[in-house]
Amino acid sequence: MSESFSLVSFFSTAQWVVAFLFVPLVCWYEWSRSTLVCRWCALVTGYTVQMGLVVALIDSGFSLQAVIMLASVAAYAWIKLMTGWLPTERKASVSS
Repeated sequence: MSESFSLVSFFSTAQWVVAFLFVPLVCWYEWSRSTLVCRWCALVTGYTVQMGLVVALIDSGFSLQAVIMLASVAAYAWIKLMTGWLPTERKASVSS
Protein backbone atom coordinates (compact mmCIF):
# COMPACT_ATOMS: atom_id res chain seq x y z
CA MET A 1 0.00 0.00 0.00
CA SER A 2 2.83 2.33 0.82
CA GLU A 3 4.47 1.73 -2.57
CA SER A 4 1.35 2.66 -4.53
CA PHE A 5 0.88 5.82 -2.46
CA SER A 6 4.46 6.93 -3.16
CA LEU A 7 3.96 6.23 -6.86
CA VAL A 8 0.78 8.32 -6.97
CA SER A 9 2.56 11.08 -5.06
CA PHE A 10 5.43 10.98 -7.55
CA PHE A 11 3.09 11.23 -10.55
CA SER A 12 1.16 14.06 -8.93
CA THR A 13 4.37 16.03 -8.54
CA ALA A 14 5.51 15.07 -12.03
CA GLN A 15 2.24 16.35 -13.47
CA TRP A 16 2.97 19.85 -12.14
CA VAL A 17 6.49 19.75 -13.60
CA VAL A 18 5.24 18.58 -17.00
CA ALA A 19 2.50 21.23 -17.03
CA PHE A 20 5.06 23.90 -16.14
CA LEU A 21 7.42 22.79 -18.93
CA PHE A 22 4.63 22.31 -21.48
CA VAL A 23 4.16 26.00 -22.30
CA PRO A 24 7.81 26.80 -23.15
CA LEU A 25 8.10 23.65 -25.26
CA VAL A 26 4.99 24.54 -27.24
CA CYS A 27 6.22 28.11 -27.63
CA TRP A 28 9.58 26.90 -28.88
CA TYR A 29 7.93 24.52 -31.34
CA GLU A 30 5.38 26.99 -32.68
CA TRP A 31 7.60 30.06 -32.68
CA SER A 32 10.96 28.71 -33.83
CA ARG A 33 11.01 31.17 -36.75
CA SER A 34 9.64 34.16 -34.83
CA THR A 35 11.22 37.22 -33.39
CA LEU A 36 12.42 37.21 -29.80
CA VAL A 37 9.64 39.58 -28.73
CA CYS A 38 6.98 37.29 -30.20
CA ARG A 39 8.45 34.29 -28.39
CA TRP A 40 8.44 36.06 -25.05
CA CYS A 41 4.92 37.38 -25.65
CA ALA A 42 3.67 33.86 -26.39
CA LEU A 43 5.50 32.47 -23.35
CA VAL A 44 4.18 35.05 -20.90
CA THR A 45 0.61 35.00 -22.18
CA GLY A 46 0.62 31.19 -22.36
CA TYR A 47 1.67 30.98 -18.71
CA THR A 48 -0.92 33.63 -17.84
CA VAL A 49 -3.69 31.61 -19.46
CA GLN A 50 -2.51 28.37 -17.88
CA MET A 51 -2.04 29.64 -14.34
CA GLY A 52 -5.12 31.87 -14.56
CA LEU A 53 -7.31 28.87 -15.35
CA VAL A 54 -5.71 26.83 -12.57
CA VAL A 55 -6.51 29.59 -10.10
CA ALA A 56 -10.03 30.08 -11.48
CA LEU A 57 -10.92 26.37 -11.53
CA ILE A 58 -9.17 25.16 -8.38
CA ASP A 59 -12.36 25.27 -6.27
CA SER A 60 -14.81 24.41 -9.06
CA GLY A 61 -15.31 20.79 -8.08
CA PHE A 62 -13.06 19.27 -10.72
CA SER A 63 -10.17 17.09 -9.64
CA LEU A 64 -6.77 18.75 -9.57
CA GLN A 65 -5.56 16.54 -12.42
CA ALA A 66 -8.47 17.65 -14.62
CA VAL A 67 -7.84 21.32 -13.80
CA ILE A 68 -4.16 21.01 -14.76
CA MET A 69 -5.06 19.24 -17.99
CA LEU A 70 -7.72 21.81 -18.95
CA ALA A 71 -5.35 24.68 -18.20
CA SER A 72 -2.59 23.14 -20.31
CA VAL A 73 -4.96 22.54 -23.22
CA ALA A 74 -6.18 26.15 -22.95
CA ALA A 75 -2.58 27.42 -22.97
CA TYR A 76 -1.85 25.32 -26.05
CA ALA A 77 -4.96 26.64 -27.80
CA TRP A 78 -4.00 30.21 -26.91
CA ILE A 79 -0.48 29.79 -28.31
CA LYS A 80 -1.87 28.22 -31.51
CA LEU A 81 -4.30 31.15 -31.81
CA MET A 82 -1.44 33.63 -31.47
CA THR A 83 0.49 31.84 -34.22
CA GLY A 84 -1.63 33.52 -36.88
CA TRP A 85 -1.60 36.99 -35.31
CA LEU A 86 2.04 37.77 -34.62
CA PRO A 87 4.61 38.30 -37.37
CA THR A 88 7.35 35.83 -38.17
CA GLU A 89 10.87 36.43 -39.40
CA ARG A 90 11.38 35.94 -43.10
CA LYS A 91 14.34 33.77 -43.97
CA ALA A 92 16.16 34.39 -47.21
CA SER A 93 15.54 31.43 -49.46
CA VAL A 94 18.39 29.98 -51.42
CA SER A 95 17.44 29.75 -55.07
CA SER A 96 19.41 27.51 -57.33
